[in-house]
Amino acid sequence: MLRTVEDTAHVHGYGYGVFVGSTHGDPERVAAYRERLLGMGIDGVLVAQSWDIVSGDLIPTLRGRSIPTVGIVGSRVTAGIDCFMPDDLGGGALAGRYLLGVGLRQIAFLGSAGSRTTDLRYAGLREALASAGVEHDSALLVHSTGYDEQHASLAVDELIARHVPFTALVAFDDIMALGALNALERQGMNVPAWVSLVGFDDTVSAYSRPQMTTVACSKEDIGRHAVLRILERLNGDGGEARHHSLPMGLIVRSSTKRNARP
Repeated sequence: MLRTVEDTAHVHGYGYGVFVGSTHGDPERVAAYRERLLGMGIDGVLVAQSWDIVSGDLIPTLRGRSIPTVGIVGSRVTAGIDCFMPDDLGGGALAGRYLLGVGLRQIAFLGSAGSRTTDLRYAGLREALASAGVEHDSALLVHSTGYDEQHASLAVDELIARHVPFTALVAFDDIMALGALNALERQGMNVPAWVSLVGFDDTVSAYSRPQMTTVACSKEDIGRHAVLRILERLNGDGGEARHHSLPMGLIVRSSTKRNARP
C-alpha cells in the first residue's frame, strides 16, 4: 500500500513526497506526530483508522487547519473526512460462504478483544451461516488479548480446551492465523486435514506452511484511491466527505480443503 501511495503521489501529484510515521498504538506518539506534521507544513495526511489515532485530537486538528485528511483501512468511520476501507462485514461473509461451500459447518472465529474489525468480520461470518440455516455456537468465538502470534496461539489453546468441535477456524488476520496454526499443530490438529484455516489481509499467508487461504482487499486500490482523493482536495474539491467500502476477495491456498469426514 505504501509503495502505491508513494508512486501515485509522485506521478499524479507532480512530485509530492511521502513522510511515514508509525504510532505502534501509542497515543503519545500520535501527539508527537501531530506536532511534527504541523511543523513541516504538510499538504495532506493519510491516517489509519486505528483506535489510538481516531480517539485523539489529531484528525480534528488537521481539519481545523484545513489540511486534507483521508482515512484508510481499519473499521472505524471518522465523520468529516473521506475514508477508504475494506468491507470487513462482506469479507467475513465471504469466508463463511466459502467454508460452507466446501462442506465445513463447525466454524470457529479467532478475534481480538475490543476490536471493531473483529466485530464486523465475525458478524459477516454469522450472517453467512444464518443464511445457510447453520446455527453458530458462541463457544466457537474466542478473543486474543493481543495481535501477535503468541497471543493468538494462547487464545486457540483456550478454544481447544472448551472441547467444542470445530472443523474450520477463521482468524482476525494472517499474523494471528500463524499463531493459530502453531497451536493447532502443537495439539495434533493438522491443518488442513483436521482443521481448515483462513486468515485476513494477505500479508504473510503465502509464506506459511501450509500456505494459508486468506480474504483481502487490494492494498494498491486503497492506496491509489486515497492519494487521488487528497489530490482532488488540494485542487479545490470542497465536496462532502464520503466513506468508501472496498470489496474483499478470497485467495484460496492449501490451508483449507473440502470436508471428507462425515
